[in-house]
Amino acid sequence: MRILVLDNDTIPSDPLRVPDGSEVVRDNYLQPDELERRLADFDVLMLMKVRVTEAAIARSRLKFVQKIGVGVDNIDMRALTARKIPLANAAGQNAIAVAEQTLLLLLMMARRWPELVKDVQSGYWRPELAAQTGELHGKTIGIVGFGAIGREVAKRAAAFGMRLLAHTRTPRREHAQEYGVQFVTLPELLTESDYVSLHTPLTDETRHLIGADQLRQMKSTAVLLNAARGGVVDEDALIDALRERRIGGAALDVFRTEPLPLDSPLSGVDNVIVSPHCGSSYESTIRQWALASENLARIARGERPHCLLNPEIYE
Repeated sequence: MRILVLDNDTIPSDPLRVPDGSEVVRDNYLQPDELERRLADFDVLMLMKVRVTEAAIARSRLKFVQKIGVGVDNIDMRALTARKIPLANAAGQNAIAVAEQTLLLLLMMARRWPELVKDVQSGYWRPELAAQTGELHGKTIGIVGFGAIGREVAKRAAAFGMRLLAHTRTPRREHAQEYGVQFVTLPELLTESDYVSLHTPLTDETRHLIGADQLRQMKSTAVLLNAARGGVVDEDALIDALRERRIGGAALDVFRTEPLPLDSPLSGVDNVIVSPHCGSSYESTIRQWALASENLARIARGERPHCLLNPEIYE
């Protein structure tokens, strides 16, 4: 089994375990045309962010693709499914890390932390600004997407005494009871929430889920947080809303184009926090590679991998 591991610089040590007799080739970021040439020589592809096109899949001899992470919007799943190539992700393995990052962003926005830190670093000392910051306790958070990450965010927000609203494609009564969350429509969530936190995958249905109309429904003081995918938000509409102060601010870990261009207007808006798509952690990365190692063993034994996204190929 020949295994191509991409995004190799994301591996904190060397946790990948492979079946006996396997050959592993490691590389970093490949452009689609480069990947198209390389895939003809490999049985397994393991990756995070590299785009995998239909053309690359068509020229490959792949028997399995493993996404290190959750979102597979960078992979042509239809092309894999058409060729009966299993695709798995690492669902749930980074939920705690992303939820903790979300609470970090919540607190930083509520307490105006970047502004205060910048003040001190610039020689200003304005403790009186504390009176212009807010508490999370008693505020309403609207969680869009209630999968593993959304549920972990709910746990932590509840510990801060926040009111929990959620919007999801498949609301479950047991989740409402377990997490103390109220499931509502998206318009209801937007109009009632002080913080709107996005945790939904990027699909054809969720692309630009938050656009100009949705931003107009938010409170003028509300903050938008996005640790999902940049495409879930209409970035141009968001920039307009921020510049015109139609919402209170935004905390963004993901963007339409990554890395975020140096000339992006988001870098120069003072009511915005930006970070470099870094919701994972050392521990969550180790968990994801452990699951990937187990999936390699299962594929070698002719078994279905864990977290399989296209089970119809086995029918």
